[in-house]
Amino acid sequence: MILRVPDYYDEFSCIAGECTGSCCDGWEIDIDDATREYYSQVPDEIGERLRDKLYKGEDGEYRFRLGEHGRCPFLNDDNLCDIIIALGEEALSEVCTDFPRFALSYGHVMQRILSVSCEEVGRIILSRTEPVKFVERSMPDCMEDWEDEEADDAYIAFLETIQNRAIAILQDRSKPISERIALFLGLCEKAQEGINQYGMDEDAAILTDTLAELEPPNVSTNFRVEDWERGKDAQKLYEAFDIRWAILEELEELGEEWVATKKRVRKVLTEENYAERREAFMASDAYDAIVYEQLLVYFAFRYLMQAVYSCDLLAYGKMIVSFALMVRDLDLMCWTENGGIYELKQRTRMAYIFSREVEHSEENFEQIREELMFE
Repeated sequence: MILRVPDYYDEFSCIAGECTGSCCDGWEIDIDDATREYYSQVPDEIGERLRDKLYKGEDGEYRFRLGEHGRCPFLNDDNLCDIIIALGEEALSEVCTDFPRFALSYGHVMQRILSVSCEEVGRIILSRTEPVKFVERSMPDCMEDWEDEEADDAYIAFLETIQNRAIAILQDRSKPISERIALFLGLCEKAQEGINQYGMDEDAAILTDTLAELEPPNVSTNFRVEDWERGKDAQKLYEAFDIRWAILEELEELGEEWVATKKRVRKVLTEENYAERREAFMASDAYDAIVYEQLLVYFAFRYLMQAVYSCDLLAYGKMIVSFALMVRDLDLMCWTENGGIYELKQRTRMAYIFSREVEHSEENFEQIREELMFE
């Protein structure tokens, strides 16, 4: 099996108590069966605590009973894990061991990425100046019996080519980022046409023909991403912003900080000032197109290949662009509040808040995807 990861994947190391946004705070913590069996045999006080804090949910899954403000009962006052202190990191459940790493498996490939819902990951990604590269590693002993019967080899190969071309478009710094986004969406639109025909005709040759039409640099598009260009109609710019945030305001609210942040966005960015403040931000030293390139590539690598199972590539493409725009709106709000000053720490915090609410709620994620599917 092949493992595919971004080249910064091994840079991550948990900063533990130095983290201002603990992954042990505000989320349910699932306990897998093997870990639960281990906890049932742990002796002494820590074993009693483990068994006391476990409960079985209505869905039949075991979890820890969270404490005040949704904190893990084993997260101490120094924001360190009592389980690790007492038993070592190997005693953690799978969800705790894996985070902030997330995987998507298809065919004989596993793609793994680090999530910006961890502030340290956000710092790594958003401070990069060089384009991200993706590396492959062989995993001969991992999932050797894995075989995805749902996905056709020709379809997988088609999507992997689209993913590679999409990332190349987003990283083409010879073009302004607004043009890159338009070309990216155009690629997704044309690829979706091929997917739709392939699904109807069950003819892999259609995918091959579609790829031939999308040979770089011949990708063309009718998309216009006006919100990333300067000097456009102020009312249209605000309407696009308002539509984005109306979608976010319909979602389930998971964290108090997110609720407060949404209110700040609406207070700071209004119909009267949005276009002006946006243009000032994008003309300032605080605006860096490379930051949004890195976000777009992060979202593209995380989500495009999910079309292996849903076939909704264009919906994922629209969602990827929308996510980057939503984070940029958060940046604009903070930059305005701070009087034109915006630092990396604040930038990673905004990406962190957004990711926790949107990327880590299956219901919220699917609601956004369905909203964008028909636009």
